[in-house]
Amino acid sequence: MKLRYLPNRLRVTLLIALIGPTAWAADVPVSIVDFAFDPMSVNINVNDTVVWTWTTDQHSSTADGGLWDSGVFNTPHVYSFTFKSVGDFPYLCVVHGFTGDVNVQVATNPPTVTLTNPPAGATFSAPATIQLEATAADSDGTIASVQLYEGPTLLAKQTNSPYSFVVSNLAAGPYTFLAVATDTGGLSATNAVSIQVVAPVATTIGAPLQASPGTFQFSYGANPGLTYVVQRALTLTNWISINTNTATGASVLFQDNSAPTNTAYYRVKLLPNP
Repeated sequence: MKLRYLPNRLRVTLLIALIGPTAWAADVPVSIVDFAFDPMSVNINVNDTVVWTWTTDQHSSTADGGLWDSGVFNTPHVYSFTFKSVGDFPYLCVVHGFTGDVNVQVATNPPTVTLTNPPAGATFSAPATIQLEATAADSDGTIASVQLYEGPTLLAKQTNSPYSFVVSNLAAGPYTFLAVATDTGGLSATNAVSIQVVAPVATTIGAPLQASPGTFQFSYGANPGLTYVVQRALTLTNWISINTNTATGASVLFQDNSAPTNTAYYRVKLLPNP
């Protein structure tokens, strides 16, 4: 059996995956029932929205200081107002005089943020192009911004999802990327991911051995953490992939248990970065 290795030129392919939307502020319902607001008093966070729903007729929701005024309406009617600042906001129905209160407070829970790409501990071949992707959420407010860093260097500051940024032409070496999310209350959270970029070694094939008819093996040089595909052909124009493997060491042993009994060719290709 003949063994032949044909080198393959590395191509880097960028896969872009959009991440989900950021967390939105809450809608807080208040019903206007007979002659009362229900509930009469609500506690909300900055950027939350109070939504009043008329269940009986001829009412209004009117702020004492004129910050909002729904006007007088019959049922069915819905009116909403978004609160942008901290404070206590009393209001009333101008038709019947019953009152309510909205207390807007500063968010006390920090946001959450996760770098979803690249995977922690991943290995890439140089020169690497990587899509940074992050998700962020806030349980009692909204995300004001997400900042993406390479070490101490700020790469991007974004106020709307998807939070993503492409870093290109990374040379061999270790890298740490960070995502920092800040909410409208000024609280923040950080998530970090470390990766390795390596200079790909020459993918040489050695130690061929036909252990028995239909069984053929060889070893090939590799970078631990990078992914390789073994291909076989009966001619040099019709290659089929028979094995894909992420290397765990500098040398990989491959065995083909369905090797042709006639002449065949083998080659090993380094796959593009994910």
